[in-house]
Amino acid sequence: MHFIISQIKQFYLLAIVATLITACDGLKAIPSEKKSYIGTWQGEYMAITITSDAKINYKYKKDTVSKTIQAPIFEFIGNDFKVSVSGLNTVFVVSKVPYFEDGVWKMVIDDQLVIRKNALYL
Repeated sequence: MHFIISQIKQFYLLAIVATLITACDGLKAIPSEKKSYIGTWQGEYMAITITSDAKINYKYKKDTVSKTIQAPIFEFIGNDFKVSVSGLNTVFVVSKVPYFEDGVWKMVIDDQLVIRKNALYL
């Protein structure tokens, strides 16, 4: 009987670990309705690259504050997107989705206007 209980505990432990590993992977690709997010975007204090395989490379620098994030996009929440690295989550708030104006693509992320420097449609 003890052996069976031990086996059941191991099974549940493995199932939990597998779920956590899978959950940490994030998205495999940008959803089709969010393809306009893909590209390298530049703002006054930030640069962010969003790839078609749902990864970001983010750099922020203002005065003495700097931040760098390289992470997979875990999920989209409306227009916003959440990235997750080692269990730490960051939500990028997109108050204006990509739009074309004055001959360039623009978007507003975390209250900062960013302009797309190149599209990365792969």
